[in-house]
Amino acid sequence: MDTKILGTDKKVSKAFRLFVDYDRSIEDGVKAGKYKFANHDIVRENWISEVGEVGKKERFFVLYCFGRTIRSHAVIEEIKRDGRTPGTIKDLLAIGELLPELQKQSPIIALGSLFGHPSEYKEVGQLTSDHWGRKLFLYWDRTNWDGRCQFLAMNKS
Repeated sequence: MDTKILGTDKKVSKAFRLFVDYDRSIEDGVKAGKYKFANHDIVRENWISEVGEVGKKERFFVLYCFGRTIRSHAVIEEIKRDGRTPGTIKDLLAIGELLPELQKQSPIIALGSLFGHPSEYKEVGQLTSDHWGRKLFLYWDRTNWDGRCQFLAMNKS
């Protein structure tokens, strides 16, 4: 699916449904993803708590791709304008486990969860891939994301 959203330059590059187990720990989600590399800081106590993330839920996800450099706050504004919410770290981990080929196409970023870094800045999760394999990284949430990046969003429930 490569659908142009009328009146903007953003695109929904993929749309899909998945069940996400919000009761599963972040650590177990990282293990289930079988990444070649995963940032060692991606553990439960480092994430700002997500309200309403309990149980197993079916979610309808979309990946936005803007095709240009864009900042996190602008992505979040566009996602919310479309009546959606940014994906969280647990959503990202479910995609890494259940749809591992997606991150080989281009990086996938979840802006709906913030990593609570000891310094003043916050980071977000990113699935990516290179010739060494699939990876799970943290990136500063104020990054200028390049045009290849895909941003995880879901319909509000």
